[in-house]
Amino acid sequence: MDPISSTADFQDDLAEALPPIEIDIPCLDCGYNLRGLTSNRCPECGEGVEHARSIDPQIPWAHRERLGAFRAYWQTVFLVLRRRKRLCWETVRPVSFADSQAFRWVTVLHVWVPIVLASMLVYHVEASLASPGAFGNDITHEVVMAVWPLAILNIAALLMLAAVTGMPSYFFHPRALPLEQQNRAVALSYYACAPLALAPIPMAMVMRASVVYPESTEAAAFLGGVALILLGFFVERWWHTLTSLAWHVLWQRRGRAVLVAVMFSVLFFLLWMVFIVGLPLVVLYVLLIRASLS
Repeated sequence: MDPISSTADFQDDLAEALPPIEIDIPCLDCGYNLRGLTSNRCPECGEGVEHARSIDPQIPWAHRERLGAFRAYWQTVFLVLRRRKRLCWETVRPVSFADSQAFRWVTVLHVWVPIVLASMLVYHVEASLASPGAFGNDITHEVVMAVWPLAILNIAALLMLAAVTGMPSYFFHPRALPLEQQNRAVALSYYACAPLALAPIPMAMVMRASVVYPESTEAAAFLGGVALILLGFFVERWWHTLTSLAWHVLWQRRGRAVLVAVMFSVLFFLLWMVFIVGLPLVVLYVLLIRASLS
């Protein structure tokens, strides 16, 4: 008997002995529906699909009691950034909604606290350099350099972060999916915001520009531009993760995946305009009117 063929026959028998996959889940490489598959390889493209069989959550954040919150958080961030397919495979396993919400809020606060610190530092530097004539009149100077506009801007930033990190979940529960799959997809959409965890890097650049180059417009503008590019890159990674997740998790409704890609961009811009531009301008206008009447 040929030992090679015997080994192959043994592997085939072992593959046939595996229990069939009981849910509709696509191969993340070719899109083949793996439901009913009794082997660990996709019959269409030959890629391994072992991840579709494990029932234990693979997201480090779900194991933070064992790993520690700090380590689990950053392992999850880099899982989303570098191993996006592993995040998509989680749709075949239980995903805790409470864990995903906790991860989302930790990320929001992780981004928001540096925003507060950076805005306070920039405000302090600008206040020390500004003169009343720079704002046209004493009333405008008094209002602009007051603490209230800074506080309103920071509150608006928190509201904006909460809105944009929660907004994508509304696209991840189409009725075509079983309820359990909908819940998993919604929870996974919250993990997609992980790239924002690196947003404090450009915040630190803004703070450095304010401290080191308080009077150098060119240097501050250069570092500010680099910071904006980095921030845009992290937002793009977030968008890419969401669209990839939608494409694989909502594979039975690929049109909804396209909708996620388009509507996320549109709603992100609208929420930015409402919370970061519109709300502070309205508050500033009200403060100006109040100061002029007093």
